[in-house]
Amino acid sequence: MPVSATTTADATLPDAAISQLWTSLGGNASVLGAPSGGLGTCPDGVGHYQHYAGGSIYYTPATGAHEVHGAIHGLWSSLGWERSVLGYPLTNESGTPDKVGRYNHFQNGSIYWTPATGAHEVHGAIRGLWSSLGWERSFLGYPITNESGTPDTVGRYNHFQGGSIYWTPATGAHEVHGVIRDLWSSIGWEKSFLGYPLSNETSSSDHGGTGRFNTFQGGTIIWTPVGGAHAINGAVPTVLEYDAGSITFPSGTAAGGGAHLTLAKDGTCHFTGHMHDSGAAAYNYSVAGVVKDVANQAYTFGHTGNIAGTFESGSRDDNWDQNAANPTVAQNWLVLAAAGQHSSWRSSVSIDLSGVINQIISAVGTVAGVVALFV
Repeated sequence: MPVSATTTADATLPDAAISQLWTSLGGNASVLGAPSGGLGTCPDGVGHYQHYAGGSIYYTPATGAHEVHGAIHGLWSSLGWERSVLGYPLTNESGTPDKVGRYNHFQNGSIYWTPATGAHEVHGAIRGLWSSLGWERSFLGYPITNESGTPDTVGRYNHFQGGSIYWTPATGAHEVHGVIRDLWSSIGWEKSFLGYPLSNETSSSDHGGTGRFNTFQGGTIIWTPVGGAHAINGAVPTVLEYDAGSITFPSGTAAGGGAHLTLAKDGTCHFTGHMHDSGAAAYNYSVAGVVKDVANQAYTFGHTGNIAGTFESGSRDDNWDQNAANPTVAQNWLVLAAAGQHSSWRSSVSIDLSGVINQIISAVGTVAGVVALFV
């Protein structure tokens, strides 16, 4: 039996509480085994402890008596016992609901252990988020590191079987997992242009709700089943702009102008342009463009018109302003955003618009499908 701390009545409670717990666990036959010394007083003067062959029991008036043993005991000891960030134990070692792992909760955190992962501690805001997601039953699984500092000394993180949680004072704690985490890792984690995560992985309405993204301090990583994972600067845009620049024709053709396409996240499409004839001859013409997303879907748009010359009746200018709503644009917004605001344009002094569009599609490489926005 443990030795009493003192002979005073007030000081016998630690001895009694520790003895009672040890006896209830099975005494010498328990996982703790026989005592390996007398009752001790912790350096803070608040707690008391008894070491055993297989572990320890710690007691404070606020926490009661709880045992710690095995690998969890070893980690807690290596961190500094009750003087560590974890403080005193609040539970005995217990089994997790999946019957795979073991844990002790402490005043300021927890230690979790499995045969595959070993023992690791989780505390603070990272533990709070992990708890809110469902502990080890979440997609993150069990911790595979203790909470650690990032190379820039600003952030903290725990890696888990299925992902990571990162925290900074400015950003709070957020999880990153799957292929989004893989891409973030490959470009340099928080040292990349993306910085630290500002959100947990979030679902998008794209592709029937299968699109996913994490926002970061410096950008966003987008993932869809058809387009994979891509990092972009800034937040996911709500508008994409594509400009033809100055449209000219072969030497000797006195016509020119410009065109512009705007796509919005809700599927709204706006195609505008202007063409002017500065010569004597009249011209029929075609202007076409194509945008390709990261899933190799091509979005085509074009306009045909006529502009009159000096000695022709009709207007020397042709302006167009077309609006449409296309649900495919809204559905595929993430893969469009991931591709950036890049487009290919082609013009011809002819009214063969389909031929001009086909020429562009042939020039942009692999195309998985074609969506006609304006023709």
